[in-house]
Amino acid sequence: MRVLRRWPEVVGEAMAARSAPERYDRGTVWVAVTGSAWAQELRMSKGPILSKLHSFAGEPNLFQDLRFGVRPLPVAEPETASKLAQLQENHRSSIRDLSIREIAERRLKQPE
Repeated sequence: MRVLRRWPEVVGEAMAARSAPERYDRGTVWVAVTGSAWAQELRMSKGPILSKLHSFAGEPNLFQDLRFGVRPLPVAEPETASKLAQLQENHRSSIRDLSIREIAERRLKQPE
């Protein structure tokens, strides 16, 4: 659970705002996602996500699979919710004047 608490570091702040690990069971992490498009986005990043989880855990066999489902996200603590709202607003303002092409190019340049 210590590693799963670092979910924003694993998937990035923007994706962490739309997803949250719910439980761990025999090597599988079950992740709640706000929508099917976001679930697909995470599925396409499954390999890099597992690599980061392995790196943070220090155990290469601890995390074997990720399962994504569209469900309401767990309720965050008030302090966490406030911080999350601020991160979302910062992200929105950083891309507000960009075209879709510029946003996509920026996204592709991000390290995995």
